[in-house]
Amino acid sequence: MQWGSRGLRACVCLCALLAPGVAVFAAEKEGAEELAKLLSRPPSPGALALLATHLTEPAVAERLKRGLASGDWKTRAVAARLMNLGALRDLIPDVQRALEKEAEALAAEEELRALLTIGGPSFDEEALAAERRFSPRLDVPFASILARARGPHAIPIYFGVLRTWQLSQWTTRNFFRLATRGQHDSLMAASALALSHHDALAWQAVLDVAGDLSVRIDEPVLAAALGSREPQLRGETAWYAARSYREPGHPTRVQSSPHSTRGSRAPNQCPRSCARAATPHDGLLHFGDSGFPLSSPRGTRSRTARAGPPCGAEDGRP
Repeated sequence: MQWGSRGLRACVCLCALLAPGVAVFAAEKEGAEELAKLLSRPPSPGALALLATHLTEPAVAERLKRGLASGDWKTRAVAARLMNLGALRDLIPDVQRALEKEAEALAAEEELRALLTIGGPSFDEEALAAERRFSPRLDVPFASILARARGPHAIPIYFGVLRTWQLSQWTTRNFFRLATRGQHDSLMAASALALSHHDALAWQAVLDVAGDLSVRIDEPVLAAALGSREPQLRGETAWYAARSYREPGHPTRVQSSPHSTRGSRAPNQCPRSCARAATPHDGLLHFGDSGFPLSSPRGTRSRTARAGPPCGAEDGRP
C-alpha cells in the first residue's frame, strides 16, 4: 500500500512535468493545421490579411510574394502592407517589380511605404521616380511616409524636391513634425534651410512645430529672420517672438535673472536680440529694425496684431 502511494505520487509529478510540453505540442499542431488551411485559400485581400499573425513563416512569405504579383490591386496592396508589417526584406525585389508596373494609386502607396520603410535610403530615388507617376494624388501620403521613415534625413529632400510640390500648410507642418522628431537640433537645421531658401511656408511650419512642442528656436536665427527681405518671414517670426513673450512657461521666455531686485521671480522679458521694441507705429508693429503689417500674410490664417505692453510692463515696471 505504501509503495502504491509513492508510485501514484510519482505518476502525478511526471504528468505535471510533461503537461506544459504536451500543451505546447498540441498548440503548435493546431497552429500548423490552421496555417495550412489559410494557405490553402486562393490569394485575396481577406485571405492574406488572415496571415498577419504568421509572418515569420517561410510559407507566408512565399504567399505574399504571389500576392505582390497578383492581378488584383487590392491583393497587391494588402501584400505590401503585410510585407512592411513583417519587415520582410527578402521581398524587396518583388515589391520593386510590383511598383514598376503599378497603375493603381492606393496599391502604389502601400508599395512605396514598404519600399521606403524596409529598403532604406538607397531606394529613395526609385521611390521618388515612382511617386511622380501618381503626382499630385500621392504627394501628401508620400511626404508623410518619407518623413516617418527617414526622420531628419528627409529634411534636405524636402528642400530639394518636395517644396516644389505646393503642399498645404497642414501637410508641410506634419512633415516637419515627423521628420524633426521634435528635436531641437533637427528643428534648427530645418529653420536654417527654410531661411536660406526664403521658404515662408516651411519657416512657418517649423515655428508652429517648435511652438506646439515647446522647443526653443535660437535667438540668432530669429534675429536673422527678422532681417529678411521677405515680409512673410519677418511677420511669422515676429508673431513667434510675441507669442513666446506672452505665453507663460515658453522656453524662449526668460523666467529668472541674477540681476533681478524683485525676489526670485524675475520680470517677463522679450528675447533681447529679437524684440528691441514692440510698439505700434504708422500701422506697423516694429521688432528691432524690422516692421511687418498688422495682419500677418499667412495665406489661410490671418491674425490681427494687438500691441502688448513694453517689456516689463506686466510686472509693474515703467
